[in-house]
Amino acid sequence: MDDDLAAPVVWRLVGGNNRGLGQGGSGQSDLAACRAAVKELSAAVSLSRPVVGPSELSGLWVWRLEFDGRSIAVSVRSYLRQRECRYSLVNFLDAVPRARLTTGLVAMPVRREPRLTGAQQPGAGAR
Repeated sequence: MDDDLAAPVVWRLVGGNNRGLGQGGSGQSDLAACRAAVKELSAAVSLSRPVVGPSELSGLWVWRLEFDGRSIAVSVRSYLRQRECRYSLVNFLDAVPRARLTTGLVAMPVRREPRLTGAQQPGAGAR
């Protein structure tokens, strides 16, 4: 099945309600490399450096975990408020030690950050 993958493979950690808590910081070439990235996350999560800040594209808040100069995990979505983003990061960090690797593969469309329209300004309400 690895040979049939046309796009990069990215792992995603989901909660009990099947909502995304976080995902890989970069796409992998195949499932084996993706599984290796998950194992690296498990081993490095306590040594990683969390970073919370506004997205360069939208001004909305996002988080990432950095390890060895790379982003090993990123938020699944962006947030209007910094406190919501930090709460999401804490939930992700709490879930990683309990996470189990599944054998299934779910194809999902590539998600893009929502575009701001009209009078909304990047970062509005991001306090």
